[in-house]
Amino acid sequence: MNSNEKSLELVDRFLQSWTKRIFYLSGMVFLSGIFSGSVLGVPISSLGTHLRKSNFWELFIHNIKICFFILVVGGITGSIYAHIVLFINGFLIGKLLIFLYSAEKLQQVITGLLPHFFFEIFGLMIFSALSSLPLIVGYQILKTGNTQLFIKFFQILFYGLLLGFALIAVAALIEAKISKVS
Repeated sequence: MNSNEKSLELVDRFLQSWTKRIFYLSGMVFLSGIFSGSVLGVPISSLGTHLRKSNFWELFIHNIKICFFILVVGGITGSIYAHIVLFINGFLIGKLLIFLYSAEKLQQVITGLLPHFFFEIFGLMIFSALSSLPLIVGYQILKTGNTQLFIKFFQILFYGLLLGFALIAVAALIEAKISKVS
């Protein structure tokens, strides 16, 4: 193995490690949003009467739009925007949990939120992690001059997008067909 291959392997491991760290950071930001929403600000007084069941395509398109905003704007901001979106999402879920607890309707969490929750949040976290890559790869290319990093970047991006889309699609399918809010 020549020095260029060793260098590329080290950078590949670094990019994978970086992506995992941002993924975990995204989860922590989301959880801190839930905690903050649970303890800060004015509680929700009602959910409104306009709740309706959405179909798979409405949910999927809505979530994919959010994922693309996370990817594009997060890519420009080094995933800061992605983490703001995840924090706000967590904050709103924290508010919802406190409302459901005070209204003695916690069963809504089990029937309405939990069936699709993990698929959707992991999908959003993957898009958040991917949004950090453009700046870090650009920095590494400027630092090392190794343009083969583009290949590694696009490999990680391709597989991350596939996994993210799959998780978001499964979440939308579950939310449309299984999750129930009454």
